Amino acid sequence: MHENQNYILSQIHTAYAAGQFEKAIDLCEELLCEDPVNIEALAIAGSCSVAMDRAIKAEIYFKKAAEASPENGELYFMLGNAFLGQQKIAEALMCYTKAEKLGCRDEVRQKIYYLVGLIDQVQGQTDAALVNYKKSEETAGFNPDQTDILLKRIQIYVERGDWANAEEYAARLKLLAPETFNSYQLLFQILLQQKKSDEASGVLDEAERYCSGDSQVAIEIGFDRALLACFRAEENPARMKEFYDSAIWQLNRLSENGNVSREVQCEVDVTLSEIYLKLENVRKAMEYSARVINRTDAEEETLVQYIEKARFLLLECHMSLREYEKALQLARALKNARNTFYRHHGYYSEALAAKQLSGQNMFSEEQVAELYGRAIDYYKLCAVQSPADLLAYVYRIKAYADVGRYEEAYRLSEVLTEDSRNRLQEYIQNCKKSADIDAV
Repeated sequence: MHENQNYILSQIHTAYAAGQFEKAIDLCEELLCEDPVNIEALAIAGSCSVAMDRAIKAEIYFKKAAEASPENGELYFMLGNAFLGQQKIAEALMCYTKAEKLGCRDEVRQKIYYLVGLIDQVQGQTDAALVNYKKSEETAGFNPDQTDILLKRIQIYVERGDWANAEEYAARLKLLAPETFNSYQLLFQILLQQKKSDEASGVLDEAERYCSGDSQVAIEIGFDRALLACFRAEENPARMKEFYDSAIWQLNRLSENGNVSREVQCEVDVTLSEIYLKLENVRKAMEYSARVINRTDAEEETLVQYIEKARFLLLECHMSLREYEKALQLARALKNARNTFYRHHGYYSEALAAKQLSGQNMFSEEQVAELYGRAIDYYKLCAVQSPADLLAYVYRIKAYADVGRYEEAYRLSEVLTEDSRNRLQEYIQNCKKSADIDAV
């Protein structure tokens, strides 16, 4: 390589290090005009193209480089990344395999195992993903993907319900990122899932000591303390009011903070509504749900999830007070909800409210039957579109029981887990008894 090429190459490195990718590519092209198979120029031009989301262009550069130096494993790694950027998974895996076979530096092998682990996980091959994550972790040297590997491992273990391993890796994540609140919060949630409330409380104490300087973190910790109090209320029925009162106090503290966003305020209000409903203080629950629904900015996109939950809670309040006309209106609104559960509940509650109002001569038997028929047809369609949607089965069974189609209800209940099946069969039996009493 003569002196001018060395000078251009030094300029390329300077531009690349400064993030001036377009300039670096222009300089690479200038050098490639003199030396078309300059491996370094081809590799840097390809890397700049990847950084600029030009995966197809990167593929061209890396292919030329790999053809010029077919024994260089790291060039195949780079080519694999270009294929991965185009979602060409098979081609990417072939390149990563070749790169490993030819040999790479440890940091490159770390990245290969990490990327292949990601591909495995996306494809549902979680055992293979865990093996590749382990290989990445065990390859010598600092691993810049360690945090993400831990998160991916935790995701797999949570999805499997393997809470012991989820807890172990969440604890490792907390040690690795002690300044990041999310690592504490993740461990907190996993501990709660295992009913380890005292340990979960300790994690919040630790988070408060080491990463609560940010106002948003302080809000998150306040919410988590309220969540912990609610969890303890459910665990200790004898002290339920005491713990729920503690949760209410925590949430009111957040509400009094003038810096909370409208989303946080909505979450506070719907949570308070939910707590008061569990305490059977229906009027207070209605007050907080109404505060969310009646907001002047209620149509804003970021508030949709809170509006839907508030409608659901207010619907439950009106049903408990036997205010079926008001419940009917809310049920109809929920039928258009984005959230699947609320949508399912809306269809069922509309029919149920109409059934209750038929006793007041506001709906005929034919109209009630039509509403239940529509709900049942809707749940059937949901089951076809998403066979794993168990809620559609649950509501369909309840609808069958409500209209006296007991055999169909019993038969459909057999597809559910034992616990759900027993609860629903008890509901079916109660409906049958009520119908028998009315007939007498």
